[in-house]
Amino acid sequence: MTNLLVKHPEVLDFIKDQRILSSAIKEHIDELMTHHQEGLSRLDMFLMRYSHIEHISNQSLHGLRILPAAVSYLSSALNSYPIPGTFLIKKGLYLDLRNVTNKVIFSRNILKFIEQIRNLPQPTAQKISLVNMGHIAIQRIKDPLLENQVGKIWTLDVTKNMGLSIKDIMAKQMVEDALKDKSLNLSKIIVEGTSGNTGAGLALVAAAYGIKTILVIPSKMSQEKINRLVLLGAHVIVTPTKVEALSPFSYYSVRDYVAEYSKGWKASQYDNLSNRKAHEQVTGPEIWEQTRGKI
Repeated sequence: MTNLLVKHPEVLDFIKDQRILSSAIKEHIDELMTHHQEGLSRLDMFLMRYSHIEHISNQSLHGLRILPAAVSYLSSALNSYPIPGTFLIKKGLYLDLRNVTNKVIFSRNILKFIEQIRNLPQPTAQKISLVNMGHIAIQRIKDPLLENQVGKIWTLDVTKNMGLSIKDIMAKQMVEDALKDKSLNLSKIIVEGTSGNTGAGLALVAAAYGIKTILVIPSKMSQEKINRLVLLGAHVIVTPTKVEALSPFSYYSVRDYVAEYSKGWKASQYDNLSNRKAHEQVTGPEIWEQTRGKI
């Protein structure tokens, strides 16, 4: 998105004119533009969180009307998360194996990828506050079609969470518990198979601690999701989707293979008790408190 703003300053002018950017972002806009090629700026993080934003901006260049709802949505997102400065996350590496059918070549490419990541310098821990990862507000859904048929319906508003998902909470819990029990340390690589949301949470937590991350994702996921993980600093391997779970080409098998060869820490979100613990200690109490126990 920063590249778009650099190439088309009129988009930035439009955004400023609409008063979408907070004063904090405006103060740092020159700095963000200076560093746009070095990594991921905080402005990028906000704008890339919504896959439709660049599409909408491109439409504006062709004289099409910007949807007021989309503008309002972006404005709310930017204002919901204070931006005191900027931080840079170096983009991760990307290996696309979705069309590789030869097992030997498939494995060889993975091993080369792991070695490439091993030889990279340890990432610098970013000044990302994990304190507010969680604290998700609930919103009441009012649907006239359901009126008088059901009681109150509440939903979790994850748009204000860093990784845009409730899974941020358990990603933080899994990593911090593993650091405490020493199954994970700063020199190990975090490895996980993901469809995107858990991966984003792990990437953000890893960035905060300065830990390398390899995420394995099936090709059925959108390219926007894949790109977002890379922009968050994760090294991503894309595997074929239409294979059996036990196939050596599946993202489950590749995750296990990468974890074993790299001697990394496998998050194992589906089997990790820290996953449940996060919702018992954070999500559940937050819902109970906000509804005053009336659920």
